[in-house]
Amino acid sequence: MLKVAAAEAVQLGYKSEHQKRVDHQAKFRQPSAAAPDQPSLSSMWAADKVRSMELKTVQMKCLLFLLWEGRPMLAYLALHELLSSLPMQPNSLPTMHWSYAAGWVMSMALEQVYKEDLRSWFKSAFAMATSLDEVTAGGAFMGITVYRINKRWQREAHHLALAQLTEAPNAKYLTKTLIDTIVAITGLSLEEVRAKLVNISCDGASVLQGKKSGVVTQVQMEYAAFVIAIHCWAHRCNLVACVMSDVPEIQEVEHLLSSVFNFFTHSPLRQEELAEMQAACNEQVLRLLRDIKTRWISHYGPAMRLWQQYVPVCLLFEEAASRKGEHRITARNNLRNLMDISQLLTLLTILPIMRILKRLVLVCQKADIFVLELVQAVEQVGKDFQSMRSFQPIDFPELGVLRKAATAALEGSEEGKFQFRTAEGREEEPCLAVCGPTQQPIFFTVSSVDMQLVTLARFNSAMDSAKAVAVDTLIRLDAELKSRYPSSRILGSTALIYSKYYVGWDLDPKHAQFAKDMEVRRAAV
Repeated sequence: MLKVAAAEAVQLGYKSEHQKRVDHQAKFRQPSAAAPDQPSLSSMWAADKVRSMELKTVQMKCLLFLLWEGRPMLAYLALHELLSSLPMQPNSLPTMHWSYAAGWVMSMALEQVYKEDLRSWFKSAFAMATSLDEVTAGGAFMGITVYRINKRWQREAHHLALAQLTEAPNAKYLTKTLIDTIVAITGLSLEEVRAKLVNISCDGASVLQGKKSGVVTQVQMEYAAFVIAIHCWAHRCNLVACVMSDVPEIQEVEHLLSSVFNFFTHSPLRQEELAEMQAACNEQVLRLLRDIKTRWISHYGPAMRLWQQYVPVCLLFEEAASRKGEHRITARNNLRNLMDISQLLTLLTILPIMRILKRLVLVCQKADIFVLELVQAVEQVGKDFQSMRSFQPIDFPELGVLRKAATAALEGSEEGKFQFRTAEGREEEPCLAVCGPTQQPIFFTVSSVDMQLVTLARFNSAMDSAKAVAVDTLIRLDAELKSRYPSSRILGSTALIYSKYYVGWDLDPKHAQFAKDMEVRRAAV
């Protein structure tokens, strides 16, 4: 019996130890009911990652807001105190607006996302066109803009790059730079570029559009055989305007514009004196403009500004000519040219001519333009050139102001010479006097500037000479316009052939209906 009891005790004991081991293992297999709220390591890491992303998101929103407002990044510190006080979870925002590592990481991430979107954008293009130009300011660069034409025949522009030129800008190097840049940024293969690229637009430089070895020719020979080259329309108009510089009388006016600008631009004191004189003459305080050759119709802005500020500029030159100093002779020469009736009349006759060319340039610079609108603009310029040869007062408003005031003054003065009275009633010596845009006479004594007096006969003779110069200029411009632009029939025919290209555009009702009608006819054929 004792043996049986001992055996049973051992067996129970053995079962008890075995049961303990089983219960201990089950404890690790199943979650403990005693501490259900204790997080695991993975859940803590996930929660910290979410909280960090929330903080970075708020920080990023603040930075983008500051950039949108044009405020400096350091302004984030001022926003931090406000955002931390808001009842938001979590509210422990980063105290600094930026870190070197975070800035580079964010910029690289944004660039990668942008490139991926851009590549998908170009891959979905039905066709592509590009425009390029050399930029020499601050180094040698080539600006490349690519236009995507989608399946709805809508054109969308994207400035692709400002590629730096590290070698001599010959046609071969520019061609390689153009194709490599398009492939690298758009993500298209050479085969896709060959299939999609249909047009290259640039100026008429021989390195770009040379028939033997220009960039366009090399692209046609090596990459895309069916690329069509287009000479920039605005550049053509500017080349038309350059014909004016061949006229000797207009060359004198251009020299006058440059000389007057240089007199003031090199001296802050003279600029301040000009501003005071403008205020004294009740004119708007404006700076004179420089004739920059790289701008379209570059003479128009400086010439118009000089005429608008003619009275204070002349008065200041008259005052500077009476002073002692090294610039006295320069001031007297500038005043003599400004008061020369022939140069003044030439200036006022070319202003409306340049204004017409400026309007054509603005039409050519439109991002989206219907071809018939361009046809009408070119035809209108030709008609204006023809009508201006008759010298109607409505075509030359600035010249009419001077002619009306000067003729009345000459016919009413003794011996047919200019002679006015100042506001104080003090009579000046007989002198050459003209009227500014406000039709207020200005006075210059013979003693201050040695000039020939203007009689009515001399004024009329100068007017006839200015008319002859204007007519000759208009004839030259009309001939150059016809040589630079295709005929209206050729331009208008593209509206018939490619009418579908314009159907989706936001055109005026007349042109929109024409495009739809032509598309119906084209589809029927």
